[in-house]
Amino acid sequence: MYEQVSHSLLNAILDDLKPEISRQDLRHFYTRLGANFYAIYSLFFNLYGQRKDFKPQMLRLVETMAKGYINRSAELEAPTSSANWIITGSCRRNGSAWRFIPTVSRTAWLI
Repeated sequence: MYEQVSHSLLNAILDDLKPEISRQDLRHFYTRLGANFYAIYSLFFNLYGQRKDFKPQMLRLVETMAKGYINRSAELEAPTSSANWIITGSCRRNGSAWRFIPTVSRTAWLI
């Protein structure tokens, strides 16, 4: 979903990324980030929107996600370039919070 305020912030964040991140080929990451940024922004804003350092913390969050994408294992790289995988999972209660526990599995057929 496109929302002007959040995507203006995203554009500013992408301009401010550390050089070691911005030099990487992150086309798939940027595509997914752009598609999901409004949801990420909304949740983060609900938690931390009143803080004076909200924008620098959003930058830090995006840098952390980008570093995780860059440093992901070869096993996790396969779903990006392959169509024969499915993400399933289950929800489990951890105290008062629910957590989604994902399971990535390969299929015997191609989608």
